[in-house]
Amino acid sequence: MKYYFLSFLIGCLTTYANTFPLMDEGFHALVQQEQNVDKTVITDLLDEGYVERQGEDAQLRPSFVLCQAAIEQVLAQYLQTGDVTTLIGAIHTPMPATPLCTEGDIIDLTTKELAGDPSRIKTIQKRVNTVRNMLAFGGKLLVVYPKEGLSSRSVIQQEVYQKTLSTFEKSLIDCPIDYPLPDDLIGATYLFQGKNDRWYVFSIQATQANDARDQMVWRIWFGDLSDPRCNLRFNQIDQFIEKGSPLSFSQLVK
Repeated sequence: MKYYFLSFLIGCLTTYANTFPLMDEGFHALVQQEQNVDKTVITDLLDEGYVERQGEDAQLRPSFVLCQAAIEQVLAQYLQTGDVTTLIGAIHTPMPATPLCTEGDIIDLTTKELAGDPSRIKTIQKRVNTVRNMLAFGGKLLVVYPKEGLSSRSVIQQEVYQKTLSTFEKSLIDCPIDYPLPDDLIGATYLFQGKNDRWYVFSIQATQANDARDQMVWRIWFGDLSDPRCNLRFNQIDQFIEKGSPLSFSQLVK
């Protein structure tokens, strides 16, 4: 299968270079059509710095999570080239992050319905690599989840997670917490600094692949940390993590 969606997003990031200055002319790709992906999610995000949709998981997950995977890929590439100088992320979910609990076989990580949907399965497959690439090129990542969430993973998944923590022991930080995670804070957040010294935020509100729900609200924030909406979202996540974890964004930036 051709590299449709990520090509589209990278093309958009080039087109919208004025909106997000870190995305330069080095990224050129064909803009091609892929079924089950709503490209208005990307164009609205890059126009406004925020996008929100409510609907069925089958309709929204491919667009939102493939967008997340594409951003992760772009950040990994810019860490490698030095265009991003600092990246601190957090995956804040009810269980340890799905991409970190598998090395390839992802069927047992999902619901039966999702396992039969290639467009949604692809979102997991892509992020297995993109998350590890960010870590390999110098990003730091907090894995935030309620303590009881670990036991909800299978024995094999727990073993893979522990192995992944060991592989990236200097950059992957296990952060179990003692309190529940509200639905509106489930997702992932990335704080990153460009070589222009400005700080940027990408944050997604979503559910995990093994907890796919219909009529959920999906949201993405993307822009300069000084943008009021991005700043509000970032502070909500940072304060939530700081309440019960020994580390947070604020402490890692110091």
